[in-house]
Amino acid sequence: TTPANQKTATIIPIAGGKGGVGKSLIAANLAIVLARLGHKTIGIDLDLGAANLHSCLGLSGVTPPGLARFLRSTDQAPLESYLARTPHRNLHLLAGDEGNPFLAQLNVAQQRRLVQQIRALPAEYVILDLGAGSSFSTLDFIRIAHKGFLVTTPEINNLKKISEHDLIKKDHEINLELSKIKSYENHLKETY
Repeated sequence: TTPANQKTATIIPIAGGKGGVGKSLIAANLAIVLARLGHKTIGIDLDLGAANLHSCLGLSGVTPPGLARFLRSTDQAPLESYLARTPHRNLHLLAGDEGNPFLAQLNVAQQRRLVQQIRALPAEYVILDLGAGSSFSTLDFIRIAHKGFLVTTPEINNLKKISEHDLIKKDHEINLELSKIKSYENHLKETY
């Protein structure tokens, strides 16, 4: 639980209906920019079974232990104890588990525990790098935030995927970012 004097983090999910559109790259860049602006930021790789946020944040080699170890633990250690340092000041990572496809669908107890722990993290911003599509886990992680980013490319098939997966709902504010990675990189260069 979050202490009464601790402000809860702003949670920002980065989602998309299809893989390969740049969700992890956008999540990494957003986390790095927030950290450089002096905000205590945590990136969480929730692309269960296909994690790669660690490499986008400059961590080379073996994926640091994180999400898989937390979900398998029986000692009830807080999620915060599984965070890894990154090369970026003010930025920590909860790595996913790229070698464990069995984490791709969390059970209800795992999901509930993880959401509670994410909400209690001591950060100003928590960036969620979500997997592609509309699994229940992915949709539940979108729902824990008031706003987020939906990443796609401006191709009709990608836009249809988003619509088919119900990733855009009238009752849930999600910013639809219709851009290619190159134009996003240009925007970051112009802004910062």
